[in-house]
Amino acid sequence: MTTRAHNLTADQARAMQERRLTALCVPLKVQPPSDARYSGIHHACNEPDTWFFNSPKGPLKIRPSFQPGDVLVMKEPWGYHGSDDEPWPAYRASDDHFCRDDLCGHRWRSPVTMPRWASRITAIVRDVTVLRVQDVSEEQAIAIAGLFKWPLGYGFYEGPIRDARTRSFDSPIMAFRYQWNSKYSRALGFDGNPWCALADLDVYLCNVDQVKEAAE
Repeated sequence: MTTRAHNLTADQARAMQERRLTALCVPLKVQPPSDARYSGIHHACNEPDTWFFNSPKGPLKIRPSFQPGDVLVMKEPWGYHGSDDEPWPAYRASDDHFCRDDLCGHRWRSPVTMPRWASRITAIVRDVTVLRVQDVSEEQAIAIAGLFKWPLGYGFYEGPIRDARTRSFDSPIMAFRYQWNSKYSRALGFDGNPWCALADLDVYLCNVDQVKEAAE
């Protein structure tokens, strides 16, 4: 089991807070050849587990992006009130009024800068699937994109909470495709069908140091 940080956008953090986003999907850091076939997890005594691919060009081993049991400390866009000695965190996903008055000198900070103590969302990886992005099912797309069902189809919120826009799509896959292409470069675009890792999560709305208590 590994504890690691994972950066969220404000929209993703809101969806997790509302229990809509319960999975993560990321492209593999090393993309196998287009004709590769995933063969499973490679176990070895003298090296970490890897994802094993077969292709006409030869075997390929890739270090996993996630593994079952991994603990993810979710970081999100944030700021803080008070002094450096006694900071009080604010979160862009739910406190967007925080930076509306620049007289106080408040500003939103990158999730990369969020310290462990300020994180309010923790996730434990329950299961990991390696697949091509176009093989994501509708059920998986709903969990990854944090979608809700409404009369106009499937939607998600985009932008600051007070001025959020609702993006609406006819199907979960179309919504997932939009989000994927908004986040990743053309080389990893949905239409190119890159390999990805899909992690199913157990999400806890608390700091990582409180997860054991929350799970009981």
